Amino acid sequence: KKKKMNNENKDDMTFSTNSIDYGKWINKETKENVDIFGSYSKDYMIYRPSYPQEMFDIIKENYTNMIQSENENENDNNEIKPENIFIDLACGTGFGASMLLDTFKDNVRLVIGIDGDEGMLKQSIEYIEEKNEVSYSDYVINEDNEIRSVKTQNQFYYSTLKSKAESIDLPDHSVSVIICLQAFHWFNIKLAAAEIERLLCVNGLFVAAWNDRDLGSEFIVELEAIYEELNPLYTRKLRQTDSFKIGQKIFGLEIISITKHENLFQLENSSALYNLSLTYSYVRNIIDSIKSQDERERTLINLKTDIDNLYKKYNNNNIDQTFDMPFSTKVYIFKTIAE
Repeated sequence: KKKKMNNENKDDMTFSTNSIDYGKWINKETKENVDIFGSYSKDYMIYRPSYPQEMFDIIKENYTNMIQSENENENDNNEIKPENIFIDLACGTGFGASMLLDTFKDNVRLVIGIDGDEGMLKQSIEYIEEKNEVSYSDYVINEDNEIRSVKTQNQFYYSTLKSKAESIDLPDHSVSVIICLQAFHWFNIKLAAAEIERLLCVNGLFVAAWNDRDLGSEFIVELEAIYEELNPLYTRKLRQTDSFKIGQKIFGLEIISITKHENLFQLENSSALYNLSLTYSYVRNIIDSIKSQDERERTLINLKTDIDNLYKKYNNNNIDQTFDMPFSTKVYIFKTIAE
């Protein structure tokens, strides 16, 4: 069911990231434990920013072009074909999968959220069933190596798979769209890119996107300084997608679109910014690494004080009113290269 990739002639990969440096504040044992984020998955859901709808509109436009170029026949009797199967890779709490289900209501039959963290997968199911009113369904691989949802009474479903990105137990060329939001930097790039290529059908799309804090904002610059002081191993350059240098090809994938979107994220108050900060690995790992409870509490108090002071400086000396935190969403769309 799963074809082994031959990487001997794949020297044309021109994607490079800071992934070797990124996460260096996390020790090896913790990094290899993929269940490191699930314990605070609810905080991810509450405090992390989502993604702009225009980003998904662009994905859909490219998807529509893909279908038209293949001159696909209409999908009679709800038969599931590759163009009906989407993946949210490293899905986390399900933001991306949820927006796929909203944006592709007339196309998608099954969205599979893939993550190595069981806590995140459970949170994604809960979120999507509530927000999208979409039922969960297990899936099966039929004798033709096609992915099908077990349930068939509704138009579309959500399913999950616990897996690392570098080895996904799904058939070759069985998926039409794979998105990966705020996570590609954590992977072994060569292995993950080869696996993505293997899974995508002809003219399939891969989308990598990041929400990065906008360094053009003085507020963000000062916030980054707080994080850098807390964790000397962290530098703001590692968080900006401009440091993710993407060439024209990743293995059998070629870039077809790079877009950048303003993404203002409304904070309810200073406490929301503090709690958002605690979802970042370079903040959380420092806190968790402090053995002394007294020292840990002092560190948290100092962090909260620094964030309150920053919030007041840019928000009329008020820590209890809303504030629009500027993010910049950068989106890379790739298409499979025809052999």
